[in-house]
Amino acid sequence: MRLCIDTFVYSQQMILTVNGMSAAQAPHRFSHLFGRYVSGFKPSTHCDDCLIATHPKGIFPNMQDGDYELNDELFYLCGVGTGNPQKTNPSLSLRQTNVHLAVQPRKGSRASIGSVYGVTFIIEDAQQIPIVPPHLELRGKILDLTRSKFPDLAAKADELADAHYRCKMFQFGYQMFETCDEDFTTGVKVDKRKSTSVAFL
Repeated sequence: MRLCIDTFVYSQQMILTVNGMSAAQAPHRFSHLFGRYVSGFKPSTHCDDCLIATHPKGIFPNMQDGDYELNDELFYLCGVGTGNPQKTNPSLSLRQTNVHLAVQPRKGSRASIGSVYGVTFIIEDAQQIPIVPPHLELRGKILDLTRSKFPDLAAKADELADAHYRCKMFQFGYQMFETCDEDFTTGVKVDKRKSTSVAFL
């Protein structure tokens, strides 16, 4: 069954296929699940507040398995795990139960992501945009990618709260849109996209 999330008609649409949602039962399911058509970035904030976006209907924690039509736009899918997963699985952290998938339209491509809840999300005619974290931990050693990839963000590490600096949605917005120093404190919204070579690091 294919469900239309939005009523607008576009020349090309991406298709989101959701599998495993019907089998995911509380507490092993998402507490929050949403999609965003992203058109800008507000770097003074983080999490959902930092993305300037419209909200497609039909993507929520109790959505059903099936195919969903998406607009031909920059799209971000976010799923947030439920409560304290360590109560049922000591090896899991809340961060590990979260899902982040960012894509842009690309005919013939496919982007996908799974989850610890057994739910999979596949988007047809979409190219995945890797979200580059400020730091990458490898074999117990911190490799600071930001020093070379995002030097101005690295300089602000001490000014930003950990929740701000480490937020995937903030990292994505920073990666995709042009910013200047003042943007981090003034609450300004930016909508100029970075070049493809910078955004797809």
